[in-house]
Amino acid sequence: MVIQALGVTSCLGGPEHQCGYAAEMLRDEYAKSEHANKQLQWHMLHPDHKGSNEAQLIKLNKTISQYSQMCFKTQQPFLVIGGDHSCALGTWSGILNSLEPPENLGLIWNRLAVVLR
Repeated sequence: MVIQALGVTSCLGGPEHQCGYAAEMLRDEYAKSEHANKQLQWHMLHPDHKGSNEAQLIKLNKTISQYSQMCFKTQQPFLVIGGDHSCALGTWSGILNSLEPPENLGLIWNRLAVVLR
């Protein structure tokens, strides 16, 4: 089974600039791991760095929404891996837009913060 994986190389929604590398780092580390036989088909999404952060986030999340909507409607398993929490906006809006007829969607979001020293 092929799992579609969208790596969002952005940290536009968070204060840390290094988080934008998370998706690429996970992709590269996974390729070297013993689990690499489980096939992930990677697609990387990069912000275009044009306009304000808000404009860039809107554009990025529109693309994420279209991606998750397409995968959901075609029943393809998929992952969205971002550098910060903002990619959830596009992910969940795509799922919500895919529900036919429009149904209620419940989401419980638990944020866990871990501090490494």
